[in-house]
Amino acid sequence: MEGLKDNVRFSERARRNVAILESLRKAGPLTKAEISNMVGLNVVTVTNYINHFIDTDLVVEKDLDVSQGGRRAVLLDLNADASYAIGVGVNMNSLVAVITNIDGQILSEIKIKPETMGIKDILSTIRKILSELMGQFDGDKSKIKGIGIGIGGVVNRQAGTIKWPEKVGDDKLDYVSIYVPLREYIERDFGLPVLVENDATVSAFGEYWFYLDSDVENMLYLFSGVGCGIILNGELYRGSTGSAGELSIANEGESPAEACFTSRVPADLGIIAELKKRLKKKRDDISPLVQSLGGDLDKLDFDKVIEAAAKGDALVKEVIREKAKCLGLKAAFLTNLLNPQVLIIGGGIERLGSELMDEIRSTVDSWAFHEMAAAVRIVPSRLGEYSVALGASSLVMRNVFAQL
Repeated sequence: MEGLKDNVRFSERARRNVAILESLRKAGPLTKAEISNMVGLNVVTVTNYINHFIDTDLVVEKDLDVSQGGRRAVLLDLNADASYAIGVGVNMNSLVAVITNIDGQILSEIKIKPETMGIKDILSTIRKILSELMGQFDGDKSKIKGIGIGIGGVVNRQAGTIKWPEKVGDDKLDYVSIYVPLREYIERDFGLPVLVENDATVSAFGEYWFYLDSDVENMLYLFSGVGCGIILNGELYRGSTGSAGELSIANEGESPAEACFTSRVPADLGIIAELKKRLKKKRDDISPLVQSLGGDLDKLDFDKVIEAAAKGDALVKEVIREKAKCLGLKAAFLTNLLNPQVLIIGGGIERLGSELMDEIRSTVDSWAFHEMAAAVRIVPSRLGEYSVALGASSLVMRNVFAQL
């Protein structure tokens, strides 16, 4: 089975493939001259590549361009249904799987909320969701070129393994690390090449692929407070083993500021745990949030927090601001370190809205150097709960472009 190659190993031909096809995907239909200007290659070279793409049915000729004098130029565009890709995203609330075409249009999808998040349950759920997804897809399955999986944990993308923290006791430190050859399992079961990437990495690529302007070459994607997807000079940065972007170290901090960097932050930034702690101390003063839960704090989940914040619950908004400031300190540090043009907040926490985003922006303005803070645009994820799955499928498609 031919694997899906990584961009750091792309040949010059592969890079040109991607550049030409990307120009059509983002701005097509285009003439050869327009493509030449966009990618910096002469028209003869572009023509040679385009002829190959037409022969493989990836590019089609469309109506002639409006004449500016002389012969009218032929317009070219991608054949959106020439190839398909599967993306699977494991995020804070759900597993999302999609089949997309070249344009990123979702042709089939499945979303579920697993009851548990142990690695054994996740593996079985990924297998099940992929089987159901392909079963319900009525398109040409032979056009599916690969499966991309975005998942939490420390990913060794070269080996296709993940290091998953599995809880084995009641104490907050009762975890063991389990190494899972995820790529091997899925390739064996489904007979398709598989890419395994960190959820923050594929989310960053998804936003970059679908939404960001062509002049954006340096961006970060903060996946909750857990991980960071990094794009530098227009390329994904993964580090030497593909594990770059982890935002915490193992030891507990001595101060609140230290703890923002050294504590292991849950996907909800610790908002739910903090609210439960404070609400238990205030049981004599029943809040609207507690009343909405029928007095049962175990029913408090992220959706309830979002709902309470939208209704103006003062305690909820206070806790959100506190946790947002902690994330903002990380964002300020990364802004100083990498000087990005865009910093995207995602992983589900962006659903908290302006209370979260305004505090993060304010903290970056206060703690980052002015030159870097003034240059960065901090925005919420536009792909939302689809960010991991769509990022994974688009990464597969980009690699398909490269291997033509």
